[in-house]
Amino acid sequence: MKREIIITICFLLGTGCMLSRKNNASTADFLPREIEVPGWELAETMAIPRPELFTGEIMNRNRGLIRAGAWARFRAYSGQDRLVTVDLLQCVSVLEAYGLYSQERDSAGETRPLGPEAWSCERGIFARRGQWYIRIETSSPADVQTKDLAVFLDVVRQKLKGHYSRDPLPEDVHLFDDVVNALPAVFYMQGHPDLPQVRPCYVRKMKLQEGDKHIFYSRHKTISDATSLFNTILSGRVGGFILVGGDNETAAVKKRDDGQFIIVSLHKQWIFGILDADDIHRGNTVINDLRKKLSPTTPVR
Repeated sequence: MKREIIITICFLLGTGCMLSRKNNASTADFLPREIEVPGWELAETMAIPRPELFTGEIMNRNRGLIRAGAWARFRAYSGQDRLVTVDLLQCVSVLEAYGLYSQERDSAGETRPLGPEAWSCERGIFARRGQWYIRIETSSPADVQTKDLAVFLDVVRQKLKGHYSRDPLPEDVHLFDDVVNALPAVFYMQGHPDLPQVRPCYVRKMKLQEGDKHIFYSRHKTISDATSLFNTILSGRVGGFILVGGDNETAAVKKRDDGQFIIVSLHKQWIFGILDADDIHRGNTVINDLRKKLSPTTPVR
């Protein structure tokens, strides 16, 4: 009996240790190991425990949304000049991870979708999984066309099983999906650089007759909150905006240094508009079209 009790205690302690290790897995534990990526040698790995250690424009803009990260660099046995770097970033939530993922996609130039949660460009493959953002970058653009980088991504995804949030993205991510030639939404928790006071907000590139234009939209909790922000934009503290339009279709307009216009409008809980209108008349045409799309989505509060 005593022996059985001891065995039971040892089993429970062992199980507890295994669960503890699983729950306390560090970010670096989810990176590929050398044995998991044939043909590649692990050259260097590093944990990044503090957000302020991240560098780059997008990282600087979103530093407060990242909890931790780690990266590993691999060197190909077939050529020492072929390097692959795997970055794994844990964000505060699924939406923040989508923000990093979408902002990087927007700045990458020509991209190719790889399913709903990944895309590629000549720099590598970029993906998200729940609250995790995954970057797999290569020194050789030719690697993007091979299966090598996909192997790295598959390993990370496999290791993240059971360690990522399955919370869905907000419905606002898909607003204007039905608009012809509208590219996927880019999310900015801290506001777009051209309009940082409107946050959080979504930006979508639309292919219009006059070229690619960027619309934005931001839903607020109440009509009062949205109205207060719109009045702040007009108050002069932001600078450069003037009021145009009538009582029912007011908009704030600011001329950019490049001669284009930022037009901000208010509709119930929404602050929305266009970031790069060629002129005010064409911009207002876009604004009116967007307002019609927003009306069915917004309950009056």
